[in-house]
Amino acid sequence: MAELNWVILQIDGSWGQYTKAAFQHFLKSEGYYAQARECDGVFGYWSQLALQKWLKYGPGSNLSGYSGLLDGKAGDMTWEALGMRLALYGLYSPTLPWPKGRYPGNSATFCKAIQRFLNNARA
Repeated sequence: MAELNWVILQIDGSWGQYTKAAFQHFLKSEGYYAQARECDGVFGYWSQLALQKWLKYGPGSNLSGYSGLLDGKAGDMTWEALGMRLALYGLYSPTLPWPKGRYPGNSATFCKAIQRFLNNARA
């Protein structure tokens, strides 16, 4: 798949290829997504591993509470920590306890918070 540019995202709650590619560009800019990897909008193993590393070691990592494995499989613990990180930026109010199975593809509100975060990070 071809490289996609990091564009300003429409805040529509869609976990589509441009949102995923923007997330890959962000993770690459932070040094967690390998420079040799394309930002292609496919949020697979390498993207999920980069997200886990950013949550575990990036700015605010002590506050987002990610203590999970670095296994490239973003599950409930990964997405919950991302929700907590977005809450630190005032972009999201996570429901506690975290609903199991919440990830950007099945929560438009969560995805919109991610899109706002990525647009702010790009600016």
